Amino acid sequence: MLPASLVAAAGMTLAFIPSLGAAISAARPEEGGLASGIVNVSYQVGSAVGLAVMTAIAAVFGADQLGDLAELTNGFSEVAQPVVTS
Repeated sequence: MLPASLVAAAGMTLAFIPSLGAAISAARPEEGGLASGIVNVSYQVGSAVGLAVMTAIAAVFGADQLGDLAELTNGFSEVAQPVVTS
């Protein structure tokens, strides 16, 4: 899980900082705060949706193993596997 989390964090960093800079530089000076707010909200919504999708997929792979911690963890590993191998 840690390698997938590190890859995701690096990807978010590489995407978020340039998009924030582009949004603020494209806005008029008096609309800089609005542009920054829209980008931040979009980032938070995207993160929430991504987490919800990842959790739903992990639940499908480990839903029948809720009492077995190792098998439930394998469900999360199935979700992260495409990220790690890509």
